[in-house]
Amino acid sequence: MSKKKQSQTTLAESLSRLSRPRDFAFEVAPRHIVRKVYDALNARKRAARRMLIKAENARTLCLAISDLEPGSQLHAVTPGNFVFCELLIQLCTAIKPKKLTLATLSLSVGNVDALKLAIDDGRIRQLDFLISDYFANVNKPIMGAMEQAAIGRKWKIAKARNHAKVALFDCGLVIETSANLRSSDNIEQITAVHDVELYDFHREWIAKLIP
Repeated sequence: MSKKKQSQTTLAESLSRLSRPRDFAFEVAPRHIVRKVYDALNARKRAARRMLIKAENARTLCLAISDLEPGSQLHAVTPGNFVFCELLIQLCTAIKPKKLTLATLSLSVGNVDALKLAIDDGRIRQLDFLISDYFANVNKPIMGAMEQAAIGRKWKIAKARNHAKVALFDCGLVIETSANLRSSDNIEQITAVHDVELYDFHREWIAKLIP
């Protein structure tokens, strides 16, 4: 067999193998599937996944993070079966920070209500909040709800070209994550570190953006 023929055969076999289902891989839908039908199927799947998103799914992780001693850290990958804001609220219940600092891309009205309640009942005494200006501009009703909730409360809000997702508890606990505050059925990464120097590092750059 010539080198050219052998090369073509190898390429054909490789392309053929790409279409075979593999362990731990998502199946790629053929492009010729009717778009309307494909969207309807996805909608049903999303609805089923969202039914699995429950606050109690954050409890085990909350206990593990709140038990972190200074100098220790925890790394987790979550299946998106709880709202990240719910984990933060549960941690505030356990830790009761004097100040909570959040940087995120997006949130929901439900997140706003949860944070407002946590401030009102004393679980959060002060909240500094950095949000994406892009999100703020295209989601004005949610931003309006947050700005209204901040009135009369120790809740500072700043907008910037932000994509960082960080939660800072003033005891020195830092959470760095891929998750936004609002509901998500995505795989998310969460790293929790109890380290005052790391806390100060993040507080410094966020404080430059929050008046």
